[in-house]
Amino acid sequence: MTQFTGSNATAYLKTEEVSGVLRTGSVAGGGDSELAAAVNPQAAKIVVKDLTGFTAGDIIAVGGDDNREILRVKSVKAATKEITLDEATPLNFRHEADETVEEVDPENGWLRVGSVTRFTPRSDRPLEPSQAFGSGVRGISDARPGRYEFGADVTLEIGIEDAALWLLHALGTSYSSTGTPVAPAVATTLNGAVAAGATSMVLASVASLAAGDFLEIGGKECVKIEAVDAGAVSVTFGDSAPLGLRYGFATGVAVKKVEAPFTHTIKKGRDLLPGLSLVLKLEKMGGESLILLTGNRINTLSLSASGGDQYPTITMNLTAARGQVMSKDILIGASPLSPAHIPYAQWETLVSAGDAENRINSISIEIANNIGAGAPLGSPFPGALSPGDGPVTGSFEYQYSTQSFTLATAAGTERTLSFLWTYIGDDEHSLEISFPKARFGGPVHPGVESKDPIVDTKEFSAIVDSVTGTDIKIVAKTKNPSVEHLTEG
Repeated sequence: MTQFTGSNATAYLKTEEVSGVLRTGSVAGGGDSELAAAVNPQAAKIVVKDLTGFTAGDIIAVGGDDNREILRVKSVKAATKEITLDEATPLNFRHEADETVEEVDPENGWLRVGSVTRFTPRSDRPLEPSQAFGSGVRGISDARPGRYEFGADVTLEIGIEDAALWLLHALGTSYSSTGTPVAPAVATTLNGAVAAGATSMVLASVASLAAGDFLEIGGKECVKIEAVDAGAVSVTFGDSAPLGLRYGFATGVAVKKVEAPFTHTIKKGRDLLPGLSLVLKLEKMGGESLILLTGNRINTLSLSASGGDQYPTITMNLTAARGQVMSKDILIGASPLSPAHIPYAQWETLVSAGDAENRINSISIEIANNIGAGAPLGSPFPGALSPGDGPVTGSFEYQYSTQSFTLATAAGTERTLSFLWTYIGDDEHSLEISFPKARFGGPVHPGVESKDPIVDTKEFSAIVDSVTGTDIKIVAKTKNPSVEHLTEG
């Protein structure tokens, strides 16, 4: 497929609650029905059982978790209960009778990704007849959860704010967030258990709490208060927790008022997060088009940075559950969120190996998840996405200054390793990538070839540490209460 670059290509994303399903808001009084008959890809019309609530211009979702796609209504015909679809949003999948058709609002919750320097969408498996024992239907119509036919290779210029988001989705579900306590201290407790996904909670007291304040719950999750109900002694929270609370908490758990900066700790987990919905919006020649990829999971992620005037970049290989191409924007609202993006020229980087420290000239870190799937009998598509044994490797270049650092990173040595990024004069932002145990490769000692400064390169591979139970840990300090929904404090 075509590669797109340049300022006319803008990427947006939002987190998913169910892998491969774009998160959409409900529409009060909107249409809610089912297909009266099956439809094939590229069909211009669908017939529903009940046309109530559907009208021209509506945005609708057709299908279930396996094949859900977002379309726009061009017109409706009451006599036959027909919905004619907008030519800009054609059907991509086959849908069977009784599948859901409902009006949705997909515009809210999009985050504009930082500067995209390369985006190469791909489709490894085109439409083809199924091999499912002579059924003869299009193979793509038989997509089941976790099956993927689409993906993309993406390169982004990053700041500290959005680097942590991508690292979280590359590493897994082990994530916690804490804030800076306010002075004087304001503390209370939960007056009732809350489940994961909750958007409100009852407290023992809401004294000194107001909309816009931040709360830390149980020492592991931060939210921004949207509203305080003094009568019910409760608070609700919105944009800072787009899927509700990440964790459930028991009655009596400590809750305290905090402020920026927030510290986010990420460790590699066994499971990947459900996924990301990713849109590439192209604007050129007076027109536009969109590529929507849902169920994106990060197969490989490479973080690279070098000195001088270059920006650090993240290059990712994404696997997706499904893709949809549109020639009109029906997804992105008027005011998507944007992360802070502070130029790399203001960063300083320090590497520590055990007790030895040094500055570095460049760094490259690769996280591989080795996502794979076996093909079920009778189907041309892979089965459920699952990460394999994912190694973490990298290399860095430094200017020789002390014998102690060179000895600490000698080939074959195993010790702790960490890289710390900080902004000059800014104590509210930092990014630390650490490895509890790393094995070094490369030359034992840098060679001396001239009177110029000596430059040495070290390779390393992360090893799972039995004490910490992980091989890589991320600690990001930002002004955002969550790395997944970047609304600054």
